Amino acid sequence: MENREQRHKKQRTENRAQKTDLRSPFSVFRSPFFVSLFSVFLLSSLFCPQSAFAKLPRKGFYKGPYIMLAGGAMEFNWDKNETTGVEEGAPWELLLGLIFGWNLNDWIAPEILLRFTTDKNEGRREYIAGANLGFVFTLLADPLLDFEKWRVLPFIKPGFGLQAAVLPGAANSTQNRLTSFGVGPSVGGGVRFLFKKYLYFGVEVQEEFLRQTSLHQDVNGANTLIYKGGWVNQFETYLTAGVHF
Repeated sequence: MENREQRHKKQRTENRAQKTDLRSPFSVFRSPFFVSLFSVFLLSSLFCPQSAFAKLPRKGFYKGPYIMLAGGAMEFNWDKNETTGVEEGAPWELLLGLIFGWNLNDWIAPEILLRFTTDKNEGRREYIAGANLGFVFTLLADPLLDFEKWRVLPFIKPGFGLQAAVLPGAANSTQNRLTSFGVGPSVGGGVRFLFKKYLYFGVEVQEEFLRQTSLHQDVNGANTLIYKGGWVNQFETYLTAGVHF
């Protein structure tokens, strides 16, 4: 009886600690990344002459589907094992992605990004897979479009993200792997280049603010917190290349 009461008391303490650790998802809008991205688009709007937004190579030049491969790095620093105090993976993970979108007109496109990364982690491998769904809003300014073969297309991409992270379990537990699920808002931006109508490539960054689930395991008869969940920031950067039809 005494051991059961002690376990329940420990669980309540962990739950209270986790609740106090959560931050509002709106704090993403105070991040340096978001402030920098917003400033770039604000300055572009102020300093490009009004007539610059009226001229296009031809109406509909940017309409149509596109597909790109993406490669880059992702910040992943919330995988600390609470029983050992050790972060299981690297602070930054290399990742691969696939982007598919469709320009409904010259300046707006729904888009989905699928991404995956893994870390061998000295035999305790991690797997992180995710998806981002959102809309790409492109800044169309004549000085960036008035080239013979090139089109320079800065953009901003608000949306939301989904993620599943398969993490190693406690060493003294029978369960080898645990899976945490996350969901939350994301905001990204960058610049893409269209060369001779079809060749399409660029560079972009993205910040997600995901609410990940906490993970517990039975360790020596006690329901033990292994990974603390809550709202976590996650920054990503990509190089992309593909085709625009």
